[in-house]
Amino acid sequence: MREIDLIVERFPSFAEAVRREYLADQTFRGVCNDFVRCLEAKERWQTSTAPEAAARVAEYGQLARDLERELSALLLKFLGQSRA
Repeated sequence: MREIDLIVERFPSFAEAVRREYLADQTFRGVCNDFVRCLEAKERWQTSTAPEAAARVAEYGQLARDLERELSALLLKFLGQSRA
C-alpha cells in the first residue's frame, strides 16, 4: 500500500493512526488517496515543458497543502477519539 507509506513518511509521529485509520475509515482513505494522486500529478507537471506547466504545479502544490491540512485535522480528531 504505497499510499500508507507516503502518508506515514509525511506524518511519522502518527504512523500507527495512519495505518489503522486508512484501513478503517473510508473518508480518511479517500483523502490519503487524493493527496498521493495530487503529489503524483504535481511531479508530472514539474517535468512538463507545456506552457501551462508552472500554473499546474502551483495549483497542485496548493491542493497538496490543503489536503495535508485535512489529513492532519483528521489524524488529530482520531487521536482525540481514541483517548476519550
